[in-house]
Amino acid sequence: MKKLFILSIALSFCVLATYAQPRAIGLRIGANSAELTFHQLVNSQDNLLEIDFGMSWHNALQGALTYNWISSTDSGNWTTYAGFGIGGGYTWGDNSWYPKKVTANETNPTQEVKWFLRDYWTWGVAGLVGIEYKFPNFPLGISFDYRPLIGFDLGTKSNTGKFGVQYHVPGLWNFGIAARFMLM
Repeated sequence: MKKLFILSIALSFCVLATYAQPRAIGLRIGANSAELTFHQLVNSQDNLLEIDFGMSWHNALQGALTYNWISSTDSGNWTTYAGFGIGGGYTWGDNSWYPKKVTANETNPTQEVKWFLRDYWTWGVAGLVGIEYKFPNFPLGISFDYRPLIGFDLGTKSNTGKFGVQYHVPGLWNFGIAARFMLM
C-alpha cells in the first residue's frame, strides 16, 4: 500500500510538471492531409514534442509524433525547430494513383504484371523541419514545415490478393502550414 501511495504521488508530480509547460493546439493543412496538431514544450523552452493526427486526401487516417529541438531569435517572435520521430496510418481503398509496381507473372515469368496495394498500413520514421512566427500581443503562432515520412506500405496486392510491400511515396511530399493557439 505504501509503494502504491508513493507511486501515485510521483505520477501526480509528473502530470503536474507536464501541465505546467507551455503548449499549443491548432490545425495543420499539408500537401496531402488536414490534421489536428499539438505542441508541448519539454525541458523548459529548449525542446518540443509535436503530435499530429488527421485525415489524408487519399481516404486515410494518419499520425506522427516528433521530438524537436528549438532555436529562437533575439526578438522571440521567430522560432525554428527540427527533429525526428515516428509516423503511420491506415488507408482504406487502394493506392492505384501510385506509380505501379511491376513483377513477373507467376505462371508466365516473361509476362509483367502491374499491381498496387489495397487496404494497407503505413509505418515509418518521420522528420520535421519548421519555422514559426508567434504574434507578440495575441496567443497565436503560424508555422510552415516539412515533415517527410520515410517508410513502407503493407497491404494486399491488387492482382493476387497476397501480402505486398511498397515504399511510401507520398511521405516525401508532406509540406504544411499550421495555425496554433498558445494555451499557456
